[in-house]
Amino acid sequence: MFRKMIRGWFQKSNVRYNDFIKALLVDDVDYMNEYMNQISLQTFSSFDTGKKVLIRKDVSNK
Repeated sequence: MFRKMIRGWFQKSNVRYNDFIKALLVDDVDYMNEYMNQISLQTFSSFDTGKKVLIRKDVSNK
């Protein structure tokens, strides 16, 4: 069962995360970084960043 499952992960596919898994297995950190940067650019928007600095209150001095 596990052999079939693992082989399924690496079968030819149009899904790009297979390339990420292969890069992980061969320790290709540069490709992994490039892949994650592309995912971040596609996922995050300019509205995901705040414009104000978060000021934390000191709750230890009650």
